[in-house]
Amino acid sequence: MIYRCILKYGLLAFVHLAALTTCGTAADWSFTLQFSNEARNESFTGRVYLIFSKRIEEPRKGPSWFNPELFLSQEVRGWKPDTPLVISSKPARNRLSHPMPLADMDLTGYRAQAVARFNPWEREIGIAPGNGYSQVITVEKEGQQPGLVIDSIVPPKEFNETRWTKLLKVRSELLSKFYGHDVYQYGAVILPASYYDEPARRYPTIYTVPGFSGTHFRGIVDKPIEEDNPGGVEFIRILLDPSCPLGHHVFADSANNGPRGRCLIEEVIPAFDSQFRSIAKPTARFVTGHSSGGWSSLWIQVTYPEHFGGTWSTAPDPVAFH
Repeated sequence: MIYRCILKYGLLAFVHLAALTTCGTAADWSFTLQFSNEARNESFTGRVYLIFSKRIEEPRKGPSWFNPELFLSQEVRGWKPDTPLVISSKPARNRLSHPMPLADMDLTGYRAQAVARFNPWEREIGIAPGNGYSQVITVEKEGQQPGLVIDSIVPPKEFNETRWTKLLKVRSELLSKFYGHDVYQYGAVILPASYYDEPARRYPTIYTVPGFSGTHFRGIVDKPIEEDNPGGVEFIRILLDPSCPLGHHVFADSANNGPRGRCLIEEVIPAFDSQFRSIAKPTARFVTGHSSGGWSSLWIQVTYPEHFGGTWSTAPDPVAFH
């Protein structure tokens, strides 16, 4: 078999391209899916997933990045509520699967769960707010499996503010125009220890871009950060959310992800400076990041040098800006 590694709809998938050898007799698997009218009361065009696992109680919470199990996705068009959709071992042109075609999978003993990507604006699949999912079944033998009804919806994820962490939520006119619907840029603002005791004081700011899979939710803390620098300088820190439908937008303007850099410079930073007691000067504004966030922070500094006083980029993705 020949396989190619691609990033498709937020999941790393190994797509079967051509069968050059025959590995035994093809298995006869058949799964019947449908989604309830309560979960969605209109037809659906997008991707439906079957995710299998022996390790995870709810397979939709996988696949693991570093040790993925079996899964597949299939594109559907105009799929109506309460209408059966059969996914079988018969090859389909609009199907992706990992690490082999469905007919070559040995699914006996695996838990199976169906997911519908009702919300295509989130990069995650099985745990993205707005996506639908079914109950879990166990595959016991080859052939027709118990029906999978997508009747549950992943709820919105709540950002629970604390005394020291506040949510920055900025509606981006630039990105809303690009995508054709409301788009918000988020950040977790971490306040310094003296913020409440010195109400007239203003602080320099460190913008942090997390790596791939990181979001602003990682910035929720219940106590201020202990500063460790020779001058004992206190900073307001803001952990940005780099999420987009295709993964991590790295705060670079692009044809795929829209004017992400401009959104940061023209919309997010002014909104932040107006809501928090920052020193709104480039010499007091810094940027840092790790991994994909390391690439992002370096890109931001190089592209907008007049807006930042310096950057610290750790373990960045390969640095190439062409």
